[in-house]
Amino acid sequence: PARSGTLRVALHTARGVQQFERAVSVDSNGSTELTVDSIVGSFTDANHAYRFGSRTYSAITVVFAGDDGVEIARNTALVGAQSRQNTVGLSASVVDTGAGTWELTVSSEWAAQYVCVDVDGFDASDSWFHLAPNEPRTITLVNRGTGKPRGHVRALNSVERASVAPRVVSGSS
Repeated sequence: PARSGTLRVALHTARGVQQFERAVSVDSNGSTELTVDSIVGSFTDANHAYRFGSRTYSAITVVFAGDDGVEIARNTALVGAQSRQNTVGLSASVVDTGAGTWELTVSSEWAAQYVCVDVDGFDASDSWFHLAPNEPRTITLVNRGTGKPRGHVRALNSVERASVAPRVVSGSS
């Protein structure tokens, strides 16, 4: 049977994000090829290949979601060279989901190149991915022992890292 769903494209700029979507259907064991411009409906030079003026976009995210809305695939591509900066505004938060698993949510204020999850004693469901600005990504951490997650996330284009540690909630009397 054919697989159908929605293809979403997000073009990230310094001022925000432009979002577009298109319904798609692909035959079983088939493939389809679409350009960003065909989904947007006009020429964008999204990857700055033609060099018309200064670079407009910092990242492009493409998501394929099934008819039920569940995300099937996601890819983020960064546009142009990513120079190393003091910070890209990485942040990380972790929540215990029980049974030895934790959810780690990573976000960045600017495009983050090859985000790496370094948490000793835990297996991460994903690592070394690009992260678009203000587009959080949630990863599952599976405990190989009994401890709580402690570590950091880092990006290739950032000196600063973000700490990974459970929040300590103090009770009030």
